[in-house]
Amino acid sequence: MIRFSSVARGIDVWFSLEWDAQSVKAFREILERCLGHLTDEESAMKAALSDDAEAAYFGLWALGFYDIEKAIPIAGKLMNDERAAHRFVAVYFLGQASTPEGRVHALTGLGDEHPAIV
Repeated sequence: MIRFSSVARGIDVWFSLEWDAQSVKAFREILERCLGHLTDEESAMKAALSDDAEAAYFGLWALGFYDIEKAIPIAGKLMNDERAAHRFVAVYFLGQASTPEGRVHALTGLGDEHPAIV
């Protein structure tokens, strides 16, 4: 079903990726990765702590399904990462999580020197 543009658009909107519907291969890879994280919490944790910012986001996303209160502190730690891409992923995830603790961590992003984080 992923070959249908409406399905691809749904995936795009669900994850807020802003990719075009022609990225079928990329969407398939994302779905496979997320399914792996949703069926294996250890995989999700490893991804959340990955050097790859996109992998970290999908790991946090999956951890949020297991236990959002457990995922928030991990994202909070990423807010202090030296890599701007990881700080962006963290603040984006914390915004989506929309929990009081998540908002506290996300507010630290207001002081970030990188304009994409603020």
